[in-house]
Amino acid sequence: MDSEQGSVTLAVAVGTGSYYEDLPVEMWDAILSHLSRADLVSMARTCKYLGTVAEHRFYRDVPWLSHATFLGWTCAVMRPWRANAVRSLAVSFEGLSFSSTAAVSGELFRLRGALSSLPGLEELMVSGLSDVEASTQDIFGGCLFSLRKFFCDGDAVVLASWPSLRTHITLEEFGGFFDILHLPPVDVRPDAFPHLRVLDTGAPFARRIGMGSRITHLSVHVARTTACCVLKQIAKTLGHQLVVLRVVRTIQAPHSTGRADLEQAPFWESDSPIVLCRALRAPVLRYMEVRDKAPPGTKWTVDFDTLRVIPAFWYDCSKQATERTPLLSTLAWRPVWACQARLLAPIVHDHMQDFFYLLPSLKFAVLPLVASAQNAAFGQAEDSESWTLWEKVRVEEGTSRQPVDWWPQQDITFEQIDCPAPLGNTWATLVIDTSAGRVRDGPP
Repeated sequence: MDSEQGSVTLAVAVGTGSYYEDLPVEMWDAILSHLSRADLVSMARTCKYLGTVAEHRFYRDVPWLSHATFLGWTCAVMRPWRANAVRSLAVSFEGLSFSSTAAVSGELFRLRGALSSLPGLEELMVSGLSDVEASTQDIFGGCLFSLRKFFCDGDAVVLASWPSLRTHITLEEFGGFFDILHLPPVDVRPDAFPHLRVLDTGAPFARRIGMGSRITHLSVHVARTTACCVLKQIAKTLGHQLVVLRVVRTIQAPHSTGRADLEQAPFWESDSPIVLCRALRAPVLRYMEVRDKAPPGTKWTVDFDTLRVIPAFWYDCSKQATERTPLLSTLAWRPVWACQARLLAPIVHDHMQDFFYLLPSLKFAVLPLVASAQNAAFGQAEDSESWTLWEKVRVEEGTSRQPVDWWPQQDITFEQIDCPAPLGNTWATLVIDTSAGRVRDGPP
């Protein structure tokens, strides 16, 4: 159990009797934690004793609830022992139309009512509110719990709830304020949470991270043109402690259009994650993930020749990487042209060359799965979250090596390992060896 209060509540609920009392309630709870939700339902039907333990575990961690099922769930947890068991809750309002202020207030009022009945809640995730432009509803009004993890994609909702949210000084993981252009009010700062370790937010909010912050895992949403500048500023504050970094870049248009969002540098020079590495000074950074995204409906026509432009300063990059990111072992990149580029396989191969030769500490690189991407129709949206894992391999003398087109021959090569599982929130869940200040070695 996570808390003494939870253990007492469960023990009182199940009581004693029969031979089951020979095994502590906490141990039964630990055993049932390995069961799926469907199996928990089956276990609950075996006997009253195990039914109570299984019911407690069933309501403890609630997966994503849709708007349609949320109302039924709130009725189910009206029983106090169920409400007291809830520790994690995820609610999605995707597909719901917020055409009026009254509609927004109604849904948020219902959410607030449900939260006020959950005294032991520790983790809350709310999605589908990104289209809400204004809100006056504090969803934490009257709540007695103390959150450890909170995520909400509705900036207006987070801002309206900020007076209550900032009192949750136990918060360790926060996701909110994803606007990459507009600053929240001056008194809205990450420093409100002294124990914050994981932060997922937009560049304006991230720039307010102060000295003394404990953040080790950071995901920052930023415009392409300001990415390097933002990372340089963040590195001055967190560089000495940042272990994991994810950058979500918004790219407005391909290089050929000449729109204002694009820099004058060649396409490859501007968008490679190596450029971002050059902007960092993070001596303990071990994992970096870059996700590029474009507005819906944008079509990319990326050709092989468009990407392969090597600027002169690239030859100094290896030395700079050794000084700036000496422990970087894994780099993941999902470019905006992931499934819309011609000749994707050779393009990915060239990127692998550059990653491993220009970032000497790199052991693993991750790009979209080549096999599935090649079969995608040109101009379609991003395909499923499938990735190709590449691993650096030392080459013994006398053995064959892959040809290196651009960089001096060295005693390394790389091999491809298909990894169909999605990365998801790998960036936020990597294990840290606190004694060494490093994340665990190995691919994501």
